Amino acid sequence: MTGSAIEPMLCEYFELHGKWRAERNAVLYEDAQLTWGELVTRMKRVANGLNAMGIGAGHRVAVLIDNRLESVEVLLGVIRSGAAVAPINLTISNDAICAQLLDCGPSAIIASPAEALRIDTLGGLAPLADCQRLIVGQRAPGWVGYQAWRDTQACTMPRSLPGPEDLCTIIYSSGTTGIPKGIAHNHRGRLVFAQHGALAMRTHDDAVTICSLGFYSNATWLSLLSAFVVGGTVVVESAFKPEKFLRTIERRAVTHLFMVPLQYRMLLEHPGRDTFDVSSLQVLGAAGAVMAAELKTHISAWIDCAFVEAYGLTEGFATILSDQDGRRKPTSVGRPMPGSDMKILRADDTEAAVHEPGEIIGLSALTMTDYFNRPAETKASFWTDEQGRCWLRTGDVGYLDEEGFLYLLDRKKDMIVSGGQNIFPVDIELVGTTHPDVAQIAVIGVAHEKWGETPLAVVVPKNGVAPDAAELLAWINARVGKRQRVSAIVFRKTLPVNALGKVLKRELREQFAAATASPA
Repeated sequence: MTGSAIEPMLCEYFELHGKWRAERNAVLYEDAQLTWGELVTRMKRVANGLNAMGIGAGHRVAVLIDNRLESVEVLLGVIRSGAAVAPINLTISNDAICAQLLDCGPSAIIASPAEALRIDTLGGLAPLADCQRLIVGQRAPGWVGYQAWRDTQACTMPRSLPGPEDLCTIIYSSGTTGIPKGIAHNHRGRLVFAQHGALAMRTHDDAVTICSLGFYSNATWLSLLSAFVVGGTVVVESAFKPEKFLRTIERRAVTHLFMVPLQYRMLLEHPGRDTFDVSSLQVLGAAGAVMAAELKTHISAWIDCAFVEAYGLTEGFATILSDQDGRRKPTSVGRPMPGSDMKILRADDTEAAVHEPGEIIGLSALTMTDYFNRPAETKASFWTDEQGRCWLRTGDVGYLDEEGFLYLLDRKKDMIVSGGQNIFPVDIELVGTTHPDVAQIAVIGVAHEKWGETPLAVVVPKNGVAPDAAELLAWINARVGKRQRVSAIVFRKTLPVNALGKVLKRELREQFAAATASPA
């Protein structure tokens, strides 16, 4: 007996859920919900509407929508149409939004009211004069009302299915090291991303996953696609507010969440956290920055469930530290996802030895196709081995232990070179965060007449009350290596961060560029 194997694409997974799980909830938002049947119907209508406008494979659609019920149907509808979706970060400046829109060159823009008004006031968008514009939520001159437009479209199967090599998403980088780049992934890569994410997060079809960050974040896409590939439910939060977030976990019996360390710290510091029932939680996921061991310890003492930590890049390589491994190696970020490989390279591109720091590179089916419209930067981001395989250069520095567990040290650009010695700021920061008066700390290199560079600590004190700088300096320096000693401490009310809570050390270096420490 012979037959053909079924190899569904990502969009087909959703359509099959609409067939076999039609009555089950797919999306929850405030007091509203969409079943899988309703979500797939809306996805088809959006796809058919875009196709009727002549938008499909080879086109891009920019999405500037705040987190709401329609967010998910729009994103899925765009990728079902064959076009690539480019979700734009709503928290960035007007100039940055303008630059990203011009970079992706959309055939359509779908925006919520505030963002539609913002776009109307932007200069420099003349090249997008013929771009279709749809507004979600209300009417506006020059914009087509999204809901009425959607509901007039056919809910039949769209005319064509995106192929595995067709572009699916363009996610713009967080901009911690320079001008954001459009990170492009095809449908095959996004399907593997969803499957691997579901395995790592132990997601199942009864899972209820909460999303609190915007859909411009790859972390949100991980939560969304990992839940959806198995037919689970996603709770969309309009914004991350600790008390409301905890109330939603209790009300919706949330089982899975994936957050950045800053969000975990905000939950821990919320005075009423113990009044909420979070016993439904099964798996906590974390990524986005190195997570202090003490923070993980406090989280695990509060919430009794599995804790999974990930290190990864939107560009497409990731490691996972399981709950079991995390208990014995709490400072590691794990080993590569199944099917992926990893190496540590020296400066001369030879492979580093065990415990020897170097650049982390990864080989994975998750890897991006390219930086959109940036061939030179794409080429520079890969290392080719003797077999002709292209490994992604992460730009991060780390080392492997005897069991192959990765320990993350820092970004290559954040590393401090003092007297010919490499100093990794994260080592100092992890010490500094254990001081009872320190809420946040960022260590950067500043010029030094003798050593070339020396560490400077920028500290946000707890409760806004700064401790004695000399005492704090002595406390930190007594707990770090001789070469790691901090030369000075500066107090600030806040640190510059992006929307994911990552500290923008580039901005700190610019602020302190003129600072020069005296020889010692």
